[in-house]
Amino acid sequence: MGIGITSEKIDRYPGLWFFRQDQADIFFGRKRETEELFHQVRSSRVIVLFAKSGVGKSSLLNAGLSPHLAANGFIPITVLFTRTKTEENNTALTPLQILMSHLSLYKSKDGISSGPDTRLWEQVKKCNFNGKCPVLIFDQFEDLFTYPREKVDELIKQFYELMHDRPPSRIVQSLLNIKPADRTKEQIAWASQPLIKFIFAIRSDRLFDMQRVNEIIPAIFNNRFELPVLTESNARSAIVEPAKKVSDERFLSPVFTYERGALERIINNLKDERTGEIAPYQLQIICSYIEDMIKESATDAKGVIKEITTEVFNADVDTDKVLRNHYEQVLSQLGNADEQLLCRQLLENDLMENNNRVRLPEGIVKERLKKNDTLLQKLLLSRLIKIETDAYGSIYYEISHDSLKEPILKSKGEREDQEKRENEKNEQLTRADILVRDHYRQLENPATLSSAFKSLNAAIEIYDRFPDHLKERVETRILLAVLLESQKNRHDAKLLLEYSLSLASEMNDCTLIGRVNETYAFICENDLDEVSSFRYYMKAYEVYNTFFDYAHSARLAEHLGGFKEQLFDELSRKADDAEESDKAITEAYDFYSSAMLNYNRISDRFGVKRIQRRLKRVNGLTKPWGYLIELFTGKEHTLKGNNTLRVGRDVYNDETKTYWLKNEIGFSSSYNYVSRRHVSITPNLMAEDTQSTNGTTINAIPLYYGSPRQLESGDIIVLADMLPLQFFKENTLIPTPPADCWGMILLADSRDYYYLSNDKLYSVRLAVNENIYHTLIEEGEQQDALMKIRVVDDVPSFFVESRMEVVTNGADKNNENVMAEWKIYTTSKHGDRQYTDYVLNAGNWYPLSFFVFVPKLVANIENEEKALAIGSTFQLILRSMIEFSK
Repeated sequence: MGIGITSEKIDRYPGLWFFRQDQADIFFGRKRETEELFHQVRSSRVIVLFAKSGVGKSSLLNAGLSPHLAANGFIPITVLFTRTKTEENNTALTPLQILMSHLSLYKSKDGISSGPDTRLWEQVKKCNFNGKCPVLIFDQFEDLFTYPREKVDELIKQFYELMHDRPPSRIVQSLLNIKPADRTKEQIAWASQPLIKFIFAIRSDRLFDMQRVNEIIPAIFNNRFELPVLTESNARSAIVEPAKKVSDERFLSPVFTYERGALERIINNLKDERTGEIAPYQLQIICSYIEDMIKESATDAKGVIKEITTEVFNADVDTDKVLRNHYEQVLSQLGNADEQLLCRQLLENDLMENNNRVRLPEGIVKERLKKNDTLLQKLLLSRLIKIETDAYGSIYYEISHDSLKEPILKSKGEREDQEKRENEKNEQLTRADILVRDHYRQLENPATLSSAFKSLNAAIEIYDRFPDHLKERVETRILLAVLLESQKNRHDAKLLLEYSLSLASEMNDCTLIGRVNETYAFICENDLDEVSSFRYYMKAYEVYNTFFDYAHSARLAEHLGGFKEQLFDELSRKADDAEESDKAITEAYDFYSSAMLNYNRISDRFGVKRIQRRLKRVNGLTKPWGYLIELFTGKEHTLKGNNTLRVGRDVYNDETKTYWLKNEIGFSSSYNYVSRRHVSITPNLMAEDTQSTNGTTINAIPLYYGSPRQLESGDIIVLADMLPLQFFKENTLIPTPPADCWGMILLADSRDYYYLSNDKLYSVRLAVNENIYHTLIEEGEQQDALMKIRVVDDVPSFFVESRMEVVTNGADKNNENVMAEWKIYTTSKHGDRQYTDYVLNAGNWYPLSFFVFVPKLVANIENEEKALAIGSTFQLILRSMIEFSK
C-alpha cells in the first residue's frame, strides 16, 4: 500500500500528537535513527524497539521508518491493539481479529477468513503483497497484555509459526501426504515459509511484558533497538526545518525562520537541568505555540511575522508561560473536579520537594490517586509524569521534565494563595451568618431591637465585600427591610428592597426576585396600599411560575386566593358591585386551583388539605346552585355559596354609601311591602319564611313560618302577594311580560301563570277531569265563569259570580249535575304569625289591592258546604307600581 500526503492543509508541528505517515515531509531530527532502524529491519526478521515514554517511538515508526520501508520494496502494516468493539453486536475484537482486519486489505482472490478458527500462517499465505515483503509494526505493543492471557498466548504462538525457519508441521505433513510425482508447483510453493518481518515497539518500563513472548519465542530479544533521546542537534533540526518548508497549499502557516539567538534560548530552556534530555513533546508544544502566533499575525495590521526573534518569543520567559498554560489545560482534561484535584496534589505536593522533582514508588503514587489506575494511565498519556525503572525492576514515577517545574510551582503558589483567601473569606462569611442568626434572638426582646439592626447592617457590610455572594446580600437586605417595616419606616424599607431587586435580577435568581417582590407587597399591604400590594404579589407569583418554582408558587397562590376571597366579602357589602365581587371570587378559585396543582407536585399533603377546604368553600361561591327570576321584570338573581341565602329588602345608608342591612338576594327600600328578612333559601333548596310581614307563597300555597318547604325547579315564590320569583336549578329564559301588564294570575295545580293587561277581561272557570277540578284562565267573558278580572276605573278588580255548575259527587244517586251556591275563602297575613280568613260574597266587585288573594272554593250543596278544591286554587298577584314604572 502506498503512503501519500493528505490534500488538506496541516500545521507544521503536530503538537502533542505523534507524526502520521502523511507528515513524513515535516518529520526532522531522527534521520540517523531512521536509517539505523531501517538497516536492522533489512537484516533481521524480528526487532524489539523500546524507549521511554514520550521519546517519539510512534513518530519514528510512522513518519520516519514507514515511508523509508515503502520506498525500498517493503509494505509497512502498523497495528495497534487498542480495544475495539464491532458495530454488529458491540463485542470486543480479539487481538487476532484486529490483526486479521489489517491483513484483509491485502487479501487474494481466495480471500481471508477472520473467524475464530483462522490460523495466522494460512492467512498470511493467502495475502497478495505483489512480491513485496510485509513488515508488521506493532506500535504500543504493551496494550496487547491488557487482553485475557489465553488470547495473548494464542497470538504469540501464531507469531512463532511465522518467525520459524520452517513452516508448521501441519503444512509439511499435508505436502508429504501427496506423492512427489503428484505434487504441483502451487502445492510446493504453498508449503514454503512466507517472507515477513516483525517490529514490536514497547515502552522501556513495560519490557518485562515481553518475557511472556520470550517464553514462547526464545529468540525474541536477539535484535533490539533502543531509541535515544533527542540531542541538541536533532532538536534544532526538528524546530527549524518544518518552518522552512515552502508550500502554500500544504500548510496553514507561511514560511518563517528562527533567529539564532532565539533558537538557542528555546533549546536551553527545553533541556532537563539534571539529565540534559530534551522531551520531544515539549518541543512540539512550544513550536505549535509559535506557529499559532505566525497564523494570527496574518490577520494583524502590523503584518505577518517572518522571523522568530527574542522579541517575538523570549524563551527565557515565554517557555514557562506556554508550558504553564499547557499544564493547566492538560489538568482540566484529566477527569472530574475530584480527579483533577488528586492529580494536582500528586504533582504539586508529592512529586515536588524543596522546589525540586522527586521520585515516588509506584505504590505511593497509586495510593495518592486512591487506586485509580485509569487516572494514572491518563497522567502518563498526558506526559506530565513519566515512569522509571531501577536496576532491581522497581517502578518509580516522577514529573516528566524540569520545564514543568516552574509551572507546577507557580500553580501551587497560586493555589495556596487562593486557598488562603478562601479560608479568610469563609471565616468572614461564617461571622456574617452568625450575625444574621443573632438578629433573630435579639428580635425576641424589645430592649435589644437596636442590636438586631446593628447585627444585620454588619452582616450586610461583610456580604458586600464578596460580590459573588449575591444571594446572601439580597436575603439579608430582605430581613432588614422587614425589620424597618416593623418600625413603620416603610420608606427606607422600600428603597432597600428596590436595590435588592436590582441585585437579584443581576444573578437572575427567580426565588430571590420573587421573595423581594413578596416583601415589597407585604410592606404595601401593611401601608394599606392594596393595589400596589396585589401588583407586587402578582410579580412574585409570575416569576415563580416562569421558573417552575412550585413550592413558592403554591404558597403565594394560596395567599392571593385569600386576598381575593377577602375582597369578595368586602365587595359583597357594597352597592352595585355584584360583577366585581363575582370576578373576585372567581379569581380566588383560580388561585386556589393553582395552589392545589403545585402542592400536589411537591407532595405537600398539609397544603393539599388546606386548599381542599378553601376550594370547597369558594366553589360554593362561584358555582351557582340555582336562579331566581323576577317574573314582572325578568331580572335574574344567581344563587350560590355554601351558606343560607337571605331574600328581602336591603337597608342602604345614603350618607356612608354602605348597606346597614344587606341580603344576598336583595331589593331596594322602595319595595316596602317586602320585609327586610322575608324568606331564606339553603343550598339544599329548603325555603323558609322568616316571619315576613305580608307573607310568602310557593305555587299559590302559603309558606308558614317554621314550616320550611323543599323547592323544585319551576316553583314560583311570591313575596307579599306582589313580587313573584320563579326558581330554576339551571339558567332559564322566561317570557317577557306585556308593557301594560298590571298583574298576573298563578294556577296552583300546574304552576302556569298568565300576565294581565289593561284593556282585557279575563274569566276564571273550573274544568273537571275524573271528578278533579282544574282552574282555567281565558280571555273574554265566559258563561260558566267563577269570576271576572279586569281594570275598573283604573283599579284592578275582580267580580265574584253567584252560581256555578258543580258535580255533587254522589249526593244524587243518578249522579246528576246540581246547581249550587258557592263561596270564595281567602287568607291574609297580619303580623308575624297572624292569619285572617275572609269570605268573599258573590255578586260583588272587589279591588284587588284590598286582599292577599289566595282563594279556596267552597260550594253550598243541599245546605252543606263542600270544598271543591283542597288548598289554594289560584293566586292573583298585583304588580307593584315600582316595577310597573320601570
